[in-house]
Amino acid sequence: GDVLTTPASSSSCDADASCSSSSSSSPPQFLGAVISIIGSVNVDITIKVARPPRLHETVMATDPSVSISVGGKGANQAVAAARLAAGTRPVRFVTQFGGDAHAPMLESVLIANAVDVSLSGRVPHLPSGQGIVLLSPDGAASSIVVGGANTGWPTNAKALEALMATAVQGAAVLMLQREVPERVNIAAAAAAAVARVPVVLDAGGQDAPISPSLLAAVDYLCPNESELSRLTGGMPTGTDDEVVAAANTLRAQGARRVLVTLGERGAVLVSGGDGGDAPEGTVTWHPPVEVPGGKVVDATAAGDAFRAALAVSIAEGPGGGQLSKHSLRLAAAAGAAASANK
Repeated sequence: GDVLTTPASSSSCDADASCSSSSSSSPPQFLGAVISIIGSVNVDITIKVARPPRLHETVMATDPSVSISVGGKGANQAVAAARLAAGTRPVRFVTQFGGDAHAPMLESVLIANAVDVSLSGRVPHLPSGQGIVLLSPDGAASSIVVGGANTGWPTNAKALEALMATAVQGAAVLMLQREVPERVNIAAAAAAAVARVPVVLDAGGQDAPISPSLLAAVDYLCPNESELSRLTGGMPTGTDDEVVAAANTLRAQGARRVLVTLGERGAVLVSGGDGGDAPEGTVTWHPPVEVPGGKVVDATAAGDAFRAALAVSIAEGPGGGQLSKHSLRLAAAAGAAASANK
């Protein structure tokens, strides 16, 4: 599910200024436009359990040890995008590293996976973000995220705007998630709109409504089934018709395209009337791809891999945020492959 390791670079951040980091290695040469990701990086602590605890209940772990890895939706998606791009285009990740002992490890792992973190900053007074993952035997995962440095972005509006303008410069696509403050995503999406860069927003993270300004600026809103229900005030999503109705509710609120991932049920894209070829209210179902080996080992980062593949397809596609006919099959295959890995 999560990411993997190398030497750290140095970085610095002023709370009211744009943040930067530098690496001693010379940048590689790429052929394609940039894939930009703005978001979270966490230390993920994974605990194996027979099942998650109920309210007021304590459960014992099924393994005497825990695993520690690099996680966070932003970092997972950045590494997945870099691996899928396979050196054909740069992957730029803008995040905030904490001031603790975990930060150099997080940074070095990202660099080792060919992720450019040179625009990222460090927040000395906050620890690194953390994710506590409860992993069930069937590969299902429940998580608690501690924001840490992911909450410590520049507070000066002009500094944040300048950072985001630089982050989307030369980008073919921008990926966002909701594990950073909403104001960061709004500033990023606004910069992308000015630069005519399509935006993919992973709906996971904050359990709160998406602001209308952000919703309207996003080209692809990507919730899973439970997130779709939460974002629509508890609308049911148990059947295919209910999923489409909930997705259309988000489109009525301003979302251009809603791409819902449904696990073993596949995915559905509800779109149309957005300048593309599809008519208003087009519903396109995409079947799942079988998990390699036939068994889900850890589904923690499956959604991140799916969304990263979507972004790579947009970057390599016909332009204007449009997908090719193979895009969602690639995304489904990436998610399935991630589910088969520990």
